[in-house]
Amino acid sequence: MLHTSPLTQLTFATIGRNNVYFMHEDGSWEGDFRPDQVVIHEVLNLSLLRSRIDAGSRRVEALSGKVERRRGAMGSKPVLAGTRVPVETVKRYLDAGRTVEPILESFPNLTAKDIEAV
Repeated sequence: MLHTSPLTQLTFATIGRNNVYFMHEDGSWEGDFRPDQVVIHEVLNLSLLRSRIDAGSRRVEALSGKVERRRGAMGSKPVLAGTRVPVETVKRYLDAGRTVEPILESFPNLTAKDIEAV
């Protein structure tokens, strides 16, 4: 079965400090299992972490269409304000003949104003 949301669930086990084993969808394990090893089932609820990441990645609408340079971010190159997307990267897309829609698909945090600013 093909998942439409890859890595929304990952089951793994660790043994010692350096051995990690991953469970496949069919329940089989990948790794160097030994007959006497035991897997302890532990579920980590990542919804709180996911909501914090989502909240932190939202962009303030007022930054749309603006360019900035931030010391230490992307080598201090010009980026679209509130993102880490270099202006030069979007410029290359435009120079290659790409329209606004495919660029916005590649960079969902951008807006049409950002593309115009480039």
